[in-house]
Amino acid sequence: MKYLVTAQEMKQYDKNTIEYLGIPGPVLMERAALAAEDFIKERFDAVKERTKVLIFAGMGNNGGDGLALARLLAADGYAVAVKCVGDMQRATNQWKSQWQTLQHFPALHPVCLRQLHR
Repeated sequence: MKYLVTAQEMKQYDKNTIEYLGIPGPVLMERAALAAEDFIKERFDAVKERTKVLIFAGMGNNGGDGLALARLLAADGYAVAVKCVGDMQRATNQWKSQWQTLQHFPALHPVCLRQLHR
């Protein structure tokens, strides 16, 4: 696997982008989801009728990226299932916003699981 950045480094990059460049967090989240959607479509669009996508998402902003991706893929006709793991009380505000948006996509049936035990 190729090293990109650590979670802590990515948080700092996001923070700098939001604070110093003025790009809002929800815009970053949507851009991440669009980039992931492009990656998936390049590889599977020809067989999307036979492609099932399962997205596991935590309660942070990366999980919110996953929720946004689920919405985009479902709108494109992919069969998508969403499983969230974690405590919804501790979810970020951006995650909660994406979660609310998913409620308008009943075909997705997003499910939140309790925190997995180690």
